[in-house]
Amino acid sequence: MKSIKAGLLDKDYKNICKLYKYKILTTNSICKQYHISPNILYSILKNNNIELRGNRLLKSQENQIVKLYKKGLSAKNIREQLNISKSSILKCLKKRNIKTRKTAGRFKQKYRINNKIFTRIDSKEKAQFLGLIYSDGSLSKHNNAISIRLREDDSYYLDGWRRKLLKTNKPLYFTHNKTMISPLNKKKINVVTEQQF
Repeated sequence: MKSIKAGLLDKDYKNICKLYKYKILTTNSICKQYHISPNILYSILKNNNIELRGNRLLKSQENQIVKLYKKGLSAKNIREQLNISKSSILKCLKKRNIKTRKTAGRFKQKYRINNKIFTRIDSKEKAQFLGLIYSDGSLSKHNNAISIRLREDDSYYLDGWRRKLLKTNKPLYFTHNKTMISPLNKKKINVVTEQQF
């Protein structure tokens, strides 16, 4: 038996594992009896290779999740229908080696966009747009967003490119940076606000 907490003897670790494994006592009762927190209890169980019993799905539930997901229902819809947490649904799909639509890139897009627009740079507008991103923009890997810093009176360029070049209905946003002074400690705070145009 591997030890975690000073003050517990080897026999205590054995008893804790036995009480949990054979469902003799509840988790709360074990914690009270040995004066340990649930985190300590789970560490003891994990270090002694005792499988945790919480949130285990029945085989029939797993089969039902897989069946509904393959029919096209989202994890959210399955959660509402079966009253099973979304994390349990995603764990089940991962366990069954089913690639989720989101990770596979097959989720429904909220906005239209021409994804093949830059396969050929064959117009002045395309070259201008790429040049603008290169000189005054940034790309985010985290949320696939493009940010471009322009003066407000140049916004008509972006709106024209959005409608004519990218052919998207996704709105554009202005971001405004303000510096404010905190009334509590008189320090300067940078506040960023977004406004759709």
